[in-house]
Amino acid sequence: MIVRNVLVLPGDLRGSGFYRAIQPYQWLAKTYPLDHHVIISSPNIPTGLIKWANVIVMQTVVDMSLLQLILTNKSPKAKIVFDIDDAVFCVPDWNVSKPKMTPEILRQFKVMMLYADCVVASTEPLAEVVIEHANIKREKLTVIPNGIDLDLFPKPKRDNKDFVVGWSGSAHHHGDMVEFLPILRKILNLYPDVKVEFIGANYGLALLDAK
Repeated sequence: MIVRNVLVLPGDLRGSGFYRAIQPYQWLAKTYPLDHHVIISSPNIPTGLIKWANVIVMQTVVDMSLLQLILTNKSPKAKIVFDIDDAVFCVPDWNVSKPKMTPEILRQFKVMMLYADCVVASTEPLAEVVIEHANIKREKLTVIPNGIDLDLFPKPKRDNKDFVVGWSGSAHHHGDMVEFLPILRKILNLYPDVKVEFIGANYGLALLDAK
């Protein structure tokens, strides 16, 4: 039996780090406890953990010092997986993260993916962006879509016959509404009984911009 010691470094605790690193690898450890040993850690990791791991998952962690520490201390056979969930190379001007995507940060993203044995993207279009901007070969890329843990969302009891469509997100996505609302208008013209609920930050501004 091949035992995999997996060291997971999430980029954050509430965003994609949660639903692309913490939650999936907790499930992996719970479902296959005999052959998958998982440790989820902050980037401040002791070298002993790096030497222990034979798979190191870096979920949108961009840190040159950390990369050097891993490359220096990891087992020669250990594999590095870099997971990316955002098209950082083509962030639109309206996005609040645009100022953070400096040329130096984008260069570091490319370096992280260059040294990774496998790059995981959340969608096929994102994979194409990575191939184009980071000069990554297609065979090095794997697409794993975001999953939904249905246990976190128990099926509600319907007390009426209304059909409700929900849209949720953060301030990072308010500009998407400008493109989405014309499509939504066409849907509502065809199905006027459908109700739509918007949950998130900055949507009031976005709805006004999209009128």
